[in-house]
This record gives sequence, C-alpha cells and structure tokens, in this order.
Amino acid sequence: MTTQDATSEEVPPEPSALSGEEGGVWQIVTEASLYILDLERGRLMRTPGAGLGPHVAPDGVLVRVTDLAGDRAWLTLVELWQCRIGFPLLAFCEDEHGDNPMLRWSTHIISIRRLPASHDAQHPGHEEHPSPPSADADGPDA
Repeated sequence: MTTQDATSEEVPPEPSALSGEEGGVWQIVTEASLYILDLERGRLMRTPGAGLGPHVAPDGVLVRVTDLAGDRAWLTLVELWQCRIGFPLLAFCEDEHGDNPMLRWSTHIISIRRLPASHDAQHPGHEEHPSPPSADADGPDA
C-alpha cells in the first residue's frame, strides 16, 4: 500500500484541519483567496481573490484583496504552522530559488478539501488549467 492509499483511508475528503503529515493535494478556500497545498511535493500556491470575494474584517472594514509576491506560482513549503477551518492559514514558504523566505498568513479558512490525484500538478490560477467550479455549482467551498 502506498502512502497516498493509506492517507486516503485515514483522512476524510473534507477535514476541519490539516497538520501537514496527511499527504495528498488540498484546496484551501479562504475568505479572500484560494490556495492549493501539495503535501506530496511540499509546495503551496495562492490565487488572490478566488475565495468568497472581498474580505470584510471583523471590525466591518472592507479589505481589498491584493496580489502578493509569489502568487500563482508554486512556493516551497518549509513548514505548515496552521491549517484549520475558522482560522488563518499560516505557512512558512520559500520561492523557487530559496532566497526569499516568507510567511503566508491568509484570511480565515472557509473550507478544506482533498483534490483528486489527477489535479496534483494543476492550479486554477494557471490559464492552461480549468478553473475551479463556480460557487453556484457546489456552494461556497467551490
């Protein structure tokens, strides 16, 4: 049995949290962005504004979703510090050259879901790959 087979049986397809030890490829939808977390290859990618839309902070202020360095590109995942629904995603990453360490701190996570193995190398931020389903198709976790 492979590691992926074992983790597929042990981790539900839509867990409330990830530790980084589960393996597999995961779609993380936050209030303002969408992340692909590839635990097989140790990498992370962000697409800004692909979550539920503009983010409204707890104090009611509308926060504009901005592009960040490394968006729409795979970043090396050094350590996953927090990935839990209702909390921000916290991940320490490096760019492809390893010379730009950064902390990714997202808006609050709305959903976590495992992507099929066929999506391992894909990300909706890349034009050559299909976009994720619309919110109308599957609800807010799409």
